Amino acid sequence: MEELCEFLYRSPTPSKNWRDESILQSLPECAIKSLTDVNSWKSFYKSDDITSAISIVQGISYGQKLDLFGSVQATALSSGYCLGSCNWLMETKYSKIGYVSSSSTFTTHPCPMERQSLLSCDALILSSLTNAPSANPDTMLGELCTKMATTLRGGGNVLIPCYPTGVVYDLLECLHTFLDNAGLVGVPVYMISPVAKNSLSLANIYAEWLCEAKQSKVYQPEHPFPHAEFIKSGRLKHFPNIYGDLGNVYQTPCVVFAGHPSLRCGDAVHFMEVWGSSSKNSVIFTEPGFDYLHALTPYQPLNMKAFYFPIDPCMNFFVANKLLKELQPQVLITPTDYLPSAAQTQKDTTCLQPEMPFYGVKRGSVVKVELASKYKKIEMTSEVRLLGAEYMHLQCKL
Repeated sequence: MEELCEFLYRSPTPSKNWRDESILQSLPECAIKSLTDVNSWKSFYKSDDITSAISIVQGISYGQKLDLFGSVQATALSSGYCLGSCNWLMETKYSKIGYVSSSSTFTTHPCPMERQSLLSCDALILSSLTNAPSANPDTMLGELCTKMATTLRGGGNVLIPCYPTGVVYDLLECLHTFLDNAGLVGVPVYMISPVAKNSLSLANIYAEWLCEAKQSKVYQPEHPFPHAEFIKSGRLKHFPNIYGDLGNVYQTPCVVFAGHPSLRCGDAVHFMEVWGSSSKNSVIFTEPGFDYLHALTPYQPLNMKAFYFPIDPCMNFFVANKLLKELQPQVLITPTDYLPSAAQTQKDTTCLQPEMPFYGVKRGSVVKVELASKYKKIEMTSEVRLLGAEYMHLQCKL
């Protein structure tokens, strides 16, 4: 959030002339169709807005139970997706509801996904499955390293437009070993982001969010991530932007991690303009949430080589189906788009195949779910309570 805010306000819009009807009508028809009620659009949030919003957020630990209004108890469970990501278990006296959002079963740097607590829920809400179920992260990482080595050996530079947190930690860890094994020890790596320093530092602090292997290093004490040694050796350098000290140490060929993945703002735009004219250079897209062909459109004609290796550790439909068989919820609640259509077979791996009752939901819809609770709440009048007490007293005497 802080990075995107910085990117957008580096070049502030001087006026609101873009709202003029004549300007809007000059846009392509496909763009006009996607514009609705433009005059109601709001300005992008600022740094103060982020600070204000975060100030009212309560930080908790994995496994910590929160009492909500005296009727619901919520527990955060590790989802295995990224640092601090979590699923939720919500319990009342009569029911148990699980909420599974962005989750991963891959063994990477985050704390593994907690499944035991989600067994046999009365209802399970399942969302945030990956849209690229065929893209195995390990395979994508291997292909990325191969193309990177080819580019660097040819004297070219590599640009990886990405976010400053998340998968980038795994990329840096892989790169640390790969460059050594590939005989490319002298190639510098630059991470350029307004939050690069904080991101790399904080990743080594929050041991609670890390997998067991990395947690153990914290208490030895060692740095859980190898990028700390990467920085210490001078092979990885981080900068808040391209305007300061980068020019004093910049050398090529090199590898650059910079935002934004959309290539519409941030320091990645500068490198696309500088390197785009040479076929020796490469841009490698790893973020699955962006269409790389669309991202490259403003830079055409482009001599720079472009590769798309989406690294998405999120659960796909195949893994989600296995998880449902393991967790055995009484009822499944999931987006309608995840459910099989009439044309899909039972073996289709691009949709869920639930074996329990399920409800499909759409954005903004409200679904009433009947839960078969094992317990019921009853109210007894004083007369019934007295009769019950007298009956028990009589039984004791007998």
